[in-house]
Amino acid sequence: MSAAFPARSALGGAPPHPETGRREFLSRILLRLTGGLSTLAALAPLPGYLRSARRDSDVGGTTDAGPLASLPTGTARVVPHRGRPALVVRLPDGPVAFRAVCTHLGCIVHWDGKRGEMRCPCHGARYDLSGRPISGPARGPLAPIPVAVEKGAIRLG
Repeated sequence: MSAAFPARSALGGAPPHPETGRREFLSRILLRLTGGLSTLAALAPLPGYLRSARRDSDVGGTTDAGPLASLPTGTARVVPHRGRPALVVRLPDGPVAFRAVCTHLGCIVHWDGKRGEMRCPCHGARYDLSGRPISGPARGPLAPIPVAVEKGAIRLG
């Protein structure tokens, strides 16, 4: 066979173009890289979910949630308490507090002062003033946190 005629493949077809091999190789590498990164991104929250959470009783101390005067009746604020968000709501009888993590998928609940309830913005779970679910996909009540008012300051226990 002379150099003027290209080599034929074993099946009798034209030989593959030299760029085809490189393109295919790069496409496969890119596909695997994209798939690997997507898998890592999807699994990133898994260690935190699987890690056993410390119970509130395992950690001591109190948290200063600010002055009572700065929280008007019917309003609320989220404060960090023992490494987790807590929702402090001032009711006419005094402040109450709950762990501000929705029992459905762990989003941070917010106070809806117009309706007088706590709401999860992620999937619509609603909780009453005692932390019990009213509607939505919530799996259970919000964990209550003991509250005391000492020298005009709200203290979470």
